[in-house]
Amino acid sequence: MIAPLSEGLPAAGSWLVEAEAAVAKDRDRLSRVLASLAFGDPAAVWGGDEAPAGCFALLEAARFPDFPEQLDGAGLDYASLMRGEAAEDLRDVAPYLIALPPDHQLARRLLTPKSGNDAHWQLWGSGSVTLIRSRASLDDLLRHFRKFTRIFDAGEGRWNYFRFYAPEAMRGLVAHMKPAPFAAFSAPFLFALTEGRRPSRFWSAAILCGCAITSIFVCGMLTRDGLFSKEAEAAAEAEALHRHFLRSVEFLRQIFAPIVAGLDDERTREVVALAHERGKEAGANSSRLQLQYLVMVASWGSYFDTDPQYWAILNKAGWPETYPAAPQKLGVVLADLAEGIDAFEAAVADDRTEAARILWAFEDVGDHDWSQADSSVLHHAVRHVWPARTRWLGPELVKYCCDAMIDQLAQWDLSRAEIALLTCMSFQLGHGLCHDPLFPWIRESLQLPRSEERRRALTEGLRDSYQRRIAAVRLEDEK
Repeated sequence: MIAPLSEGLPAAGSWLVEAEAAVAKDRDRLSRVLASLAFGDPAAVWGGDEAPAGCFALLEAARFPDFPEQLDGAGLDYASLMRGEAAEDLRDVAPYLIALPPDHQLARRLLTPKSGNDAHWQLWGSGSVTLIRSRASLDDLLRHFRKFTRIFDAGEGRWNYFRFYAPEAMRGLVAHMKPAPFAAFSAPFLFALTEGRRPSRFWSAAILCGCAITSIFVCGMLTRDGLFSKEAEAAAEAEALHRHFLRSVEFLRQIFAPIVAGLDDERTREVVALAHERGKEAGANSSRLQLQYLVMVASWGSYFDTDPQYWAILNKAGWPETYPAAPQKLGVVLADLAEGIDAFEAAVADDRTEAARILWAFEDVGDHDWSQADSSVLHHAVRHVWPARTRWLGPELVKYCCDAMIDQLAQWDLSRAEIALLTCMSFQLGHGLCHDPLFPWIRESLQLPRSEERRRALTEGLRDSYQRRIAAVRLEDEK
């Protein structure tokens, strides 16, 4: 349902109001509500007089292919927020202010929520739309917004571009500006309409209300400290984390589709959240490093950095002994590890080319009556399932890995067959598989009482997981 917006402006300091459509059947209704906000009577939302107010789009060319060329032939009044040489040099990525008529094709595209088929012309929900309702002219708005395209960061000692027009910046930094700067920023507009931060299965809108504060914000130059409160910085960090999670989930679904095929969005986000936490501890302080770290997680499990079977590869790549590592060093190490994955998979290739034999071996391990307590029997079972992998690791490391898994599994009431199954699969899924959000079915199975059904569920789950891993490797080989 659409949240009610008829109660007028929020209190000063709370500039953000969100409206949400929570189910797919409300998509058409949301489109109508968005259109009424963009082109209807502004008094219905703003509570002011009924003088006419235009609708203006703030759009970043970087988010739309060939956007300047499209604008040139659209018959619209528009201008870049950049000036002089910057306007020409940054033409293909710059922000543009566009006077938007209600009957124009671009207006329909901007206000149409994205659907399941992800049509390119459905732009609401693409993370790129911000609209302004204002009684000012295009030229007046242009002069105003150009004042805010750069701010000075005293901590870094330099000027940075301020992408206030991006939906995430509107919801984060702009919505949490200090009162006087926000009054100055919002002076010429009634309200801003931008996309909300909801998962892709929802559609939502965020409204920034222009405030009626008449005090004038005067500052020699726009500085980050002068504009933004601690709440604004925290909100901006939350927006950045939210965008990172969305990109990471999409990255896993595109690049590692077979591995995450059994995970819904919530569980995939759990994988990303754990990878983000552990990656940040290791020193991955940027989206690029986080995605590199996520490649390792998808390939070798969420706890790859403490998995003894990968110690040799990690040490060769220079994995840091203490955290956090310097970001530049970690980037080099993660790049080397990506090559290490390819070398390792090539060395153990026979363990996936003989898929039928390995699947049979899983069945044999799961059905075996493990009456002997001697761990050497388990070592034999691992060699039985993974002949190429165990040859690569060597007998001493295989024994160490098996004994470490036996100690780890002691916290659960497991049969010898279940211990053998999980230990064998840890050589494929990683030694943290019982806690790894990549494999929720293992965690769920271990919560059940010991039974034949639990053992059978583990056997089938491990088989399915192995087949997805094989599919992922083969897909990579075909690229």
